[in-house]
Amino acid sequence: FCFDGETGKLEWQSPALGGAWEELPLLRAWHRAMADRSELVVAKSGEGLFFLDGRSGELARVPLDLSITALDVAARSPGFAEEIFVGLEDGTIRVVDPVAGGATTILLSLGARVDALAVGDVSGSPASDFVVSLRSQLRVLDGASGNEIWRSGLLAPASGQRDSLLFADLDGDRRRDVVTATAFGVVGYLSNPKPSMPFRDGSEWGDLRRWSRSSLAVP
Repeated sequence: FCFDGETGKLEWQSPALGGAWEELPLLRAWHRAMADRSELVVAKSGEGLFFLDGRSGELARVPLDLSITALDVAARSPGFAEEIFVGLEDGTIRVVDPVAGGATTILLSLGARVDALAVGDVSGSPASDFVVSLRSQLRVLDGASGNEIWRSGLLAPASGQRDSLLFADLDGDRRRDVVTATAFGVVGYLSNPKPSMPFRDGSEWGDLRRWSRSSLAVP
């Protein structure tokens, strides 16, 4: 459903994209290169990507026989066009080109299911980095090299699933912090001005009862 932000009037309603009571948590707004407005992108595991015109609600589908578990939309570097990134059950992160019929390019192979994905610069380099939830930890992968540059302590299994990993400025310092939902509460990591350690508390291990003061844990 799309509602007018000022009047609350219903502008359009899409056809059903799934079965009764089926969740569709992977949703992003995407600005196609050279387009004058945004589209909505919905990822559905095993079926592909659905595109909804932001103005009319017109629906298009790009079939992808992939087990999609995470979705984000971002530019790889400032000034570049936004791209569509997906994380998969097989542990890969791919970029999808809907103009080329849904062709995908593997960017990273991580060896385990990607439970959540957020793409953006957290290391201070020109390239956007990849923040992923993987094997009960958050990890930061350098956008230029793909190397892991930070990881959190152990969290609950499947933390960040259903699109609950996101960037936010938690402490007002104008830098990207990271927050995610877990089975035990919401956990946040504050950014660190040192590029070699983008978030604090990266070496800690244990459950939420043992986080230090610079991590945010809300039971």
